[in-house]
Amino acid sequence: MRQDIIEKIVQQNINKEASHIQDKENRKKIAVLFTDIGGSTNYIQIHGDQAGRLMLERNYTASSEIIHEFGGNVVKKVADSAMAYFLSPGML
Repeated sequence: MRQDIIEKIVQQNINKEASHIQDKENRKKIAVLFTDIGGSTNYIQIHGDQAGRLMLERNYTASSEIIHEFGGNVVKKVADSAMAYFLSPGML
């Protein structure tokens, strides 16, 4: 009886490890890009909110176009920052 319990625990651990190894084999390398506009807060303080929004919109448009041109995907945009990823980093 005790031997059965030990064998069952060992088999569960083997199955768990095999699943973990399979997950590693399915992983892909990606490249991640983070952007940030240096001095944007100061720019907005000097030029105002409307000019700041226009600057951010132009940045988002330009950076998104370039990211997509190279096969990337924009994940998130927050304030003056963005995050994107590329599935084939070796091709850049």
